[in-house]
Amino acid sequence: MFIALGAAFLMGLALTAYTGYIAYDFSSRRAAYDTAKPCASVASITNCKYQGDARIVHKVLPGADPRVELAFVDVHGADVTAYLDRSHRSQWDTWQEASVVQAELWHGLVTMVAGVPTLDNPDTLPESGPGPAVIFGIATLACAGFLVWLLTLNRRSRRAAAQ
Repeated sequence: MFIALGAAFLMGLALTAYTGYIAYDFSSRRAAYDTAKPCASVASITNCKYQGDARIVHKVLPGADPRVELAFVDVHGADVTAYLDRSHRSQWDTWQEASVVQAELWHGLVTMVAGVPTLDNPDTLPESGPGPAVIFGIATLACAGFLVWLLTLNRRSRRAAAQ
């Protein structure tokens, strides 16, 4: 019984640490994106936000989330894909293949298309912060403590019945 309780306690701590890591990762990506400056030139688009014209190469609607393949006019290289949330389907419907739209590129990801944030835009990440991790950790510790208390009561009642 104590082995199962210990395993549950360790799993709870691991899940708490994981949710804390996710909250930290999401907030640091949002902070990096929000503080990134616009690119000074096309040649240096590694640590900045490049905003420019992009030609819509292809629109795809595979089941649920719409996506659009873009070719930036001034950036020579492979086409990039922008993944959109379903809630932006109406804007996606108005875009025509071969038309040119304003788009934003950050760390190799398309973050905005015609003013619509993509799923790769860090500002669209859920904002949980460390609160849920702390709450989850406290709940895990409280449940483990409650189980230990119940096991202790059970042992005491068995000892009293045996005497």
